[in-house]
Amino acid sequence: MFDNGIVFTHVMAWAGNIAGGETMDKNEQYAIDKLQENEEPRSASSGGTGDICAYVNKDTAYNIVEIGSKPESAGLLKSVKADGSFDGTVYLQPFHAFVGVVDIASDVRTNGSGTLRYEMNGTVDADGKEVAGFNYGDTAELRITAAPTGKRGTVTVKIMHEGYEMPVAEYKFTVTGEAAEYRYVFKNQVYLADCTVIVEYSRVDITDLDATLIYEMTARKYFGETSPKAHEGGVSFDIMY
Repeated sequence: MFDNGIVFTHVMAWAGNIAGGETMDKNEQYAIDKLQENEEPRSASSGGTGDICAYVNKDTAYNIVEIGSKPESAGLLKSVKADGSFDGTVYLQPFHAFVGVVDIASDVRTNGSGTLRYEMNGTVDADGKEVAGFNYGDTAELRITAAPTGKRGTVTVKIMHEGYEMPVAEYKFTVTGEAAEYRYVFKNQVYLADCTVIVEYSRVDITDLDATLIYEMTARKYFGETSPKAHEGGVSFDIMY
């Protein structure tokens, strides 16, 4: 089981009426004995200790430890007391699935007024097969460095689905002053078969534009994505007060 994505087991119902005094049957006892016999630290939550940071807030204090820092581990953040015992406040595996990054456009330079179009596709599954469409969980990110050619310019970002504009996703940046970076992030909760990002710019000097598609490599049965991939390489973290 553990080789196929099972992290732990929790028995919700027994064949016998244990609460009423009956004992579990021999098959259940055998299964529990085998699980205990073969129980080893799962690679998703162990395999090297990374960063350790102390958290102190009034009467509350504990250490946050990153467990699972090896390349084959997924990384787990866990809070422990001063003596190393389990605290329980923090217990988090930030990334379960591998996060893939696809560069849709990079180092684009242009000026004046015009329109740029970028199709949001190019993601691949664990077998290297391209996955069509913009799925739930995917993220599109635009980073634009621009300055006005006069006193004021604009950059408008739109999302198109199968040729139709999604007004709720439109956003207009007013570009003034010296060159600055403008960032646009798009997520959606439903699958978009044909997704295009439109960038309309007017009276601006764009010195750098990058478009990135970020996606989780999870299994999605109904989309034919049957080759998931777990996160690799542990995690890093900071504490912000």
